[in-house]
Amino acid sequence: MKHFNFLLIIIIFFGACTEKPMSNSLNLQVHEARFLADFDGEVFSEWDTVQVQNKNNKVATYVVSSSPLLTAWNFLALNASQQHTDNTHIVTVRLNAFAEKKMRNFSQISGNLKVPLGLRVGDRWINFNPLLNPVTDRMTLRGLNESEVAALHDYIENR
Repeated sequence: MKHFNFLLIIIIFFGACTEKPMSNSLNLQVHEARFLADFDGEVFSEWDTVQVQNKNNKVATYVVSSSPLLTAWNFLALNASQQHTDNTHIVTVRLNAFAEKKMRNFSQISGNLKVPLGLRVGDRWINFNPLLNPVTDRMTLRGLNESEVAALHDYIENR
């Protein structure tokens, strides 16, 4: 019986230490992006190419950074708008200290205020909107649907 208890403790310990994502994880990412037409091959050679169809059924091609600027982990709280006529929400998120510092540094470069940031949930690119204003401790995400807002809220509350 003593060996069984010891074995059970080891199994529980190693089960808790696995690197599997938690069930409440959310793959929301914000990437730095540029229009393909503005692409400088030398500077952005490590970036990925993404084609997105906009509301007017026109296809826009972007190059996006391979690593995200922000993820859902960087958000401490959210406030979502009412659902718009296109079934999306505008969500204001409060950034953690790391993300706030990172985005303040990013937005201090005036050229970065006009370039698009790609918002992605899972494999779906939601939009490519520029910052326009320097980032403080909050940031606005546009185009999330009802289930994505609920998943982000659940992720923030339960991580």
